[in-house]
Amino acid sequence: LNVDVSNSKFTEIGRIGVHYIGAGITGSTYDNNIYEGKGDGDHLDYALCIGAGAKVEVKNSSISGNRGVASSDGSTSAGILVSTFFAPGSEAVITGNTIFENTTGIAVGFDASDVSTVEAHNNCIFDNTAFGVSTTAPVVDAVGNWWGDASGPAHLSNPGGSGDVVDDDVLFDPFRTVIAVACGGPAHDFLFLAEEFVESKKHKLLQGNIHSNNDIIIKKGKKSDVVGDRSEEHTSELQSH
Repeated sequence: LNVDVSNSKFTEIGRIGVHYIGAGITGSTYDNNIYEGKGDGDHLDYALCIGAGAKVEVKNSSISGNRGVASSDGSTSAGILVSTFFAPGSEAVITGNTIFENTTGIAVGFDASDVSTVEAHNNCIFDNTAFGVSTTAPVVDAVGNWWGDASGPAHLSNPGGSGDVVDDDVLFDPFRTVIAVACGGPAHDFLFLAEEFVESKKHKLLQGNIHSNNDIIIKKGKKSDVVGDRSEEHTSELQSH
């Protein structure tokens, strides 16, 4: 049974915010939610647990505060856990999220026999204390993410990387060197015609790649340092290509 969860906020949850389990979940969506874990303590927290063949898309959400450790066996919390411990076929596509201040941001696998499939792109993964992304065996496609620093994630194959730690078998290159839109970073690149100029707050930018978190005003006509009559301008919400 597919269950879509959206526009919700989770706090003070016992252990798992949303538990997607079983091959009957063939395309559920977790979208535009906020999950705040219980922080440090003798407990386990997971915003999502995806397993036993479930297939889920996780997008546009904030996941934080999953840092509990179970005193019974030392198990640790994670923002998102994906595994095939109970059955094969578990899949997750994780895009456009802010995943921060957890023990592990995204934990993939239970043991060396795990065969979960996980893709994670255009996320902000930072300030997670153990790993940004960990894996017990499956190769994880995690290219195109922001890891908390322009130098990229911390891994032996990325000398000088000072962002979140990534495990072996996590594909992270290329990575974002500027903060992704997911955590308030700049919008995607836009191309403007030669006869246009752009004003972003106090800055006028000529043709080329334009990044801005502000309202962008496009004025047709001759390029000029003079804004001109504001009645001749129009404001446009630009969509990324």
